[in-house]
Amino acid sequence: MVIDPSKVNLKEKDIEDYLYHDPGSVLYGGGWTIHRWLARQYKVNSGIIDLLGCTGRNIVVVEVKNVDIDEKAITQVCRYVNDIREIANNAYGRHYNQYPVSSPIVYGVLVGPSI
Repeated sequence: MVIDPSKVNLKEKDIEDYLYHDPGSVLYGGGWTIHRWLARQYKVNSGIIDLLGCTGRNIVVVEVKNVDIDEKAITQVCRYVNDIREIANNAYGRHYNQYPVSSPIVYGVLVGPSI
């Protein structure tokens, strides 16, 4: 679905609601889709993640913007990815030390009118 932002006044919450009810609509160039959401408005050290999902084994951080994406938004999602990566590494290290299991890959996705 393509929405012309100049013709509607979507709030970030509206976009987030749409994505939350249809996790498969978040696609990545690598061919994966989000299978399910793990959390919404999830608090981490650097802020609040709009949507946190999984592709099966891997984790996806989704940040929603209703304005053009700029370097601040990119930095924001990178901070969130690092926070989730740290949480996952700590969890896997603490509980799975005796097994050769690696932490999941954490992807960051920005959703906004310019991308």
